[in-house]
Amino acid sequence: MDIANEVKKIDAPTAISVAVFFVCFLAPGFLTLFHFQRDLFINLDTFKLIILAVSISAPGFFVPYFITYLTVSVLKHKEVIGQNELGTNVGWYRKHGINNAINMYLILFISYVFSLSFIWFAWLFLACIIFGALFEMFNLIKLSNNPEKLVPMEENDC
Repeated sequence: MDIANEVKKIDAPTAISVAVFFVCFLAPGFLTLFHFQRDLFINLDTFKLIILAVSISAPGFFVPYFITYLTVSVLKHKEVIGQNELGTNVGWYRKHGINNAINMYLILFISYVFSLSFIWFAWLFLACIIFGALFEMFNLIKLSNNPEKLVPMEENDC
């Protein structure tokens, strides 16, 4: 009963962040390993499997997140935007996590349907990372140039 009480204490933003982690990092990484290296997936112990799954999924999250953080920091430094006008770290975590999951699931589906090798998966994933990061940077710059389109963010929105 102690675990049930602890689970009841979890607030909605924390639960959403944990769900994003599982759905956007662990599951696509597990699915990638299962599809391309089934023997490795079966033979690895749980901890190593989790580390490997997250490391496969992480570049699709961290590159666009870093570009977002860098772009917003430069825009704040140049005083083009104010504090939190383009979102918060938690909002970016959720947005980029979900984008990463969509990209990975779609690429894995294409790889499965067309029997593509891992190298094709890696090239498609790299292309998604690059295009996603560039789109995010240009979108943030476009939004900062049109302040009337900005939706003010409250700290508790995310």
